[in-house]
Amino acid sequence: MVGLVLAIALPLGLVLISLAILFTWLRKRVRRAHAEMAAELSLEPAVRGPEPAIYRGTSGAAYSHVMGNGVLALTGRRLLFRKVVGAGVEVPVTAIKGVTTAKSFNRSVVGGKVHLIVHTTSGDVAFFVGDLDSWVSALEQARPR
Repeated sequence: MVGLVLAIALPLGLVLISLAILFTWLRKRVRRAHAEMAAELSLEPAVRGPEPAIYRGTSGAAYSHVMGNGVLALTGRRLLFRKVVGAGVEVPVTAIKGVTTAKSFNRSVVGGKVHLIVHTTSGDVAFFVGDLDSWVSALEQARPR
C-alpha cells in the first residue's frame, strides 16, 4: 500500500515542481517583455498601448513567422510587438498600407476571435488584440496617406 502511494505521489510531485519552475520562468519573461517595451517607449512615446496581444504571424518574409504572446504598442514611427518568448516584430508606420479585420489569417481560424491584420509593403502581419476597433482606428490615423 505504501509503495502504491509513493508510486503515485512521487511522479505527481515531480510534475508539480516542473510546472512551478515553468510558470516562474514565464512570469520572468513576461516582466522582461514589458520592461523592454517600457524602455523603448521612454524614448518614443506611445500613441496606443502598450497592451497584451497575440502575434499571429505574417504572410510575407520580412517578419517572424513564429506566433506568440506579448506586448503591442504603436508610436508615431513604429508598430512594436515584444514577444514573451522569441524575437519581436517592428513595422515602420511608413510601411503600413492599410488595416483590416478578419476571422481567418493564413488559413487559420481561432474560435470566434477576429484578427487585426496590418497590410505592409513587405506582407501582412496579424494580431489578436483586446479592443479591435480602437486599434484599427489608431493604425488608420497613423499610416501615411
